[in-house]
Amino acid sequence: WLYDGLFYHINDDRTCSVVSTLKTGEIVIPQVAVIEGKNYIVTAILEGAFQSKDKITSIDLPNSVTSIGEYAFLNCTELKDINLQMYTSLFP
Repeated sequence: WLYDGLFYHINDDRTCSVVSTLKTGEIVIPQVAVIEGKNYIVTAILEGAFQSKDKITSIDLPNSVTSIGEYAFLNCTELKDINLQMYTSLFP
C-alpha cells in the first residue's frame, strides 16, 4: 500500500511496516499511516526497505517504530542522519 510516498505492508493487528519508498532527500516516517480511510500505527521498517536508495539524506523515525530489519539502510550512500524520537523502544 502507498501512503505519502512510502510503501507499507499492513499487519493483522492494525499496524503497518514500511516496505520501501519513492521519496528522496529528507524522509519523515509518520507514526500513523492512513490507508483506505483506516489508521495504522507504523511499527517497523522491514528488511532492505531503503536499501540502495542513494538519494535519501536523512530519516526521522517515530517512537512507534520498534523494529528495523537487517540491511534496511544498506548502500544508502548519502544518508547522514537517522533521527529517533526521544522515547523509543528500539534500544532497550
